[in-house]
Amino acid sequence: MLLAALVGAGIAVAVIAKVNHDNAVAEEHQEEQEDREQAQKEEAEEEELLAEEAETEEELERIENKYGLESVKELEGAITEAANSEAEEGFSEYVSETSCEAEGGQINTKLTAQNFSCLAITTEEGGVQEGYRYSGTVNYAKGTLTWRLGGP
Repeated sequence: MLLAALVGAGIAVAVIAKVNHDNAVAEEHQEEQEDREQAQKEEAEEEELLAEEAETEEELERIENKYGLESVKELEGAITEAANSEAEEGFSEYVSETSCEAEGGQINTKLTAQNFSCLAITTEEGGVQEGYRYSGTVNYAKGTLTWRLGGP
């Protein structure tokens, strides 16, 4: 009987040890799964944040491009208006429109300021435009326009 009790106790201890071991392994696997899921969640959040940042940068670039184009249109309009004021006073011919080209070929609002070569058009025949040359500057940082008669 004592032997049976000892064998029974030994079996009980072995079963308890096995159950504890299995529970520990299962808990370890559960923690590893939770860690993987957390890492995937963090990676997805990071990818979403990067995508939002890229979208924000693209939107900022679109705004800057629009600002640059609007600034050039304002410069062209201001030169046309100034030239026509001089025409009204008899100092020059009437200007139909002004066309400006950015130094370097492209509008770049990332610069503090950018220079432009402009033509205040007085006549156009056979695709040839004639007029007055102006030099203009758009200061993107200050939001100002300046111009003068004469240019390259």
